[in-house]
Amino acid sequence: MNYVPESPRWLLATKKPAKIAEAKDILEEAATMNGIMSDEIKGRLVELTRKKTPEEEAAANPQNTQLGFLDLFRFDSSQEVVKTGLLTFWFSPGRPSCEGELL
Repeated sequence: MNYVPESPRWLLATKKPAKIAEAKDILEEAATMNGIMSDEIKGRLVELTRKKTPEEEAAANPQNTQLGFLDLFRFDSSQEVVKTGLLTFWFSPGRPSCEGELL
């Protein structure tokens, strides 16, 4: 891979057949590159990318919730990623100044 592919998790979340197929291809390539491709992994990929029935969707998401911006801060691991990103931006030397030019 000469580039960073789209996140398979994001591609699967779109629920579009073309994006799901792309996610499966990315995961297969990653498993092959890491030397862990096996029949078990292939079976798990097939199950992961299989189109779910409405009943299966309802069972997987009983509250039928949609995620929003604030869900970025809901989990501890997500909070650390967001905090690190914000601190990196804040202390980066090339960030735009809010105070204006100093003489």
